[in-house]
Amino acid sequence: MCGIFGIIRLDKEAKKPDRELAREALLKMRHRGPDNFALTEPDEDILLGHLRLTVIDPGEKSNQPFSDQSGRYHLVYNGAVYNYLELRSELCEKGYIFSTNGDTEVLMNAFLEWGEDCVRYFNGMWAFAIYDKQEKKMFCSRDRFGVKPFCYAVCDGYFIFSSEIKSIITYFTKLKVPNYNIISNFCRKSLVLQSEETWFEGVFRLLPSHNLHVRPGQRTVSDRYWTYPVDTSDISFEEAAVRYRELFLDAVRLRLRSDVPFGTSLSGGVDSPSIVAAMRQYYQKPHHSFTAFSPEEHYLESDKRSFRNNIDVSETEVVQNINRVFHLEGHLIEVDYNHYVGQLQKLIYHMEAPHPFTTVVPLSQLYSAAGKEVKVILEGQGADELLGGYLPQIIFHHLKDLIRSGKLKQAVNEMWKFWHHYSLKNALYSYLRTLDLPFLQVLNELRTGRSNVYKGKIKSFQLINDSPFETPDYECQLNKILFEQHSGGLVNLLHYGDALSMQHSIESRMPFMDYRLVELIFQLPGHFKVKDGIGKYLHRVALQDIVAEKHPGFFDPVKIGFHSPMAALFLSDEEDSPAGILLSKRCLDRGLFDEKALRRQIRAVRSGKGHGAFLYRLLGVELWFREWID
Repeated sequence: MCGIFGIIRLDKEAKKPDRELAREALLKMRHRGPDNFALTEPDEDILLGHLRLTVIDPGEKSNQPFSDQSGRYHLVYNGAVYNYLELRSELCEKGYIFSTNGDTEVLMNAFLEWGEDCVRYFNGMWAFAIYDKQEKKMFCSRDRFGVKPFCYAVCDGYFIFSSEIKSIITYFTKLKVPNYNIISNFCRKSLVLQSEETWFEGVFRLLPSHNLHVRPGQRTVSDRYWTYPVDTSDISFEEAAVRYRELFLDAVRLRLRSDVPFGTSLSGGVDSPSIVAAMRQYYQKPHHSFTAFSPEEHYLESDKRSFRNNIDVSETEVVQNINRVFHLEGHLIEVDYNHYVGQLQKLIYHMEAPHPFTTVVPLSQLYSAAGKEVKVILEGQGADELLGGYLPQIIFHHLKDLIRSGKLKQAVNEMWKFWHHYSLKNALYSYLRTLDLPFLQVLNELRTGRSNVYKGKIKSFQLINDSPFETPDYECQLNKILFEQHSGGLVNLLHYGDALSMQHSIESRMPFMDYRLVELIFQLPGHFKVKDGIGKYLHRVALQDIVAEKHPGFFDPVKIGFHSPMAALFLSDEEDSPAGILLSKRCLDRGLFDEKALRRQIRAVRSGKGHGAFLYRLLGVELWFREWID
């Protein structure tokens, strides 16, 4: 896990890249790689920089930028190829000789052997660039799901790339220009990273599962090397459960490879307890777990209204039991909401865009605590979008599939069981959002009065799709919506997970993001994933023998998630409070929000009728301007 940076001269009329300015830009990301800093100049046209967070093979020979034995190819790489040992053995059989024990040299030699097809052999997460000194060209790649970031721009005759935008706009300050269409989409639809565009005009991100080719005098060209499977497999549920179990256990096993201490982010749900149960199949040594929680009294009723019953949103008792039965050294981190705005603004610096959910603050505090004990953390990110964990958003798609296939009785039974646990009103709202119909968006904006808040450059906007990719023609509706969640909204979560873990110099590893699991699941019918009003059904059945007896809530249909209070943030009018920030002269003078409409939204939230999430997005916009533009 590292930070990468590079600038290559495309126009011979341009000056050589500025080494001192490149050094300053690279150091803006020092948190990503505190263990080693290096900036090299393979030739007069290019500078390559790297910041290393040492996880595998701490030897100096694995430092980057990394060159092959001939000195022709130069690599900067951020990420982890988990199957590097297997690839190393295969490459050794082909005659390659290794001087290091890490995955960096494996990646380089894989490129030498298979060329651009090397990425198809990798099981992991990555963003890298390989410069060919002889041909004066560069090959860049980003992993299948966009776990690791790759940002770039073409400016003044140069191509510049980096793990974080802050390095790019440090080198080219003229790129610090707001992208108002992206900001408008965020305000209305919570869209942050589902597009090639970023919050800065002229700065782009390489899409997941894409390669990029750069050569002086030519236009940069990207191409997609991996797609989600479309055809449905005809294997039985029992066969699918066996195959899924094998792949999940192996996904965890591969992600245990580390030369530094590691732990697990733990909740009381399904995903992280499954990871620690799988981990205990291979690893019996002491192991740290980390759980962030907010005391019950921090929540308003509006924070709980997705559920039918008066549910306890705190999972601390459940987590403490999981720590005990799996022999984990548990760390409970009570979230500190003091100086909230200051905390959030610091996170917006690291994320380089606001995030629509308040969970970023608890997560950052969790990583901060984890960094005192470990350098690598296992997490359950990606399970919900893969296996049907967001039940209110997918249940109606699943019911339509059942009805269309003639299973009316089962559809009624599924609906009844779902309704027993979840608020039907909020389920319908979630479902309508997944339809992504523009006229419904407009009607909802008018109904709530939110459309009256927007002014100036965000008054109008061009709609961006939730997923940057065209939805495949799946046979079942459920697989369609899971594809959109997995290739769209999940990218947001992966970005803030990467940014906040790197803020504290921690490598985050996610077994559910193993591409073999994804390929298997998207070939299975929807009723393997949702059954009896329960999401992630295949996963629960496949892992029940190692999890369910030790975790009684393993088959609990209600997903609480990593919850954090939102509505309560807007109860105060103090100058430095979220409401005070939005109503400040500095914010209103920006000309983006109407004061009267904004006050109506704040009053609605305080009365329990409004949506704190909407105001939270607007707060993020204002803090982003203060951090990056003012």
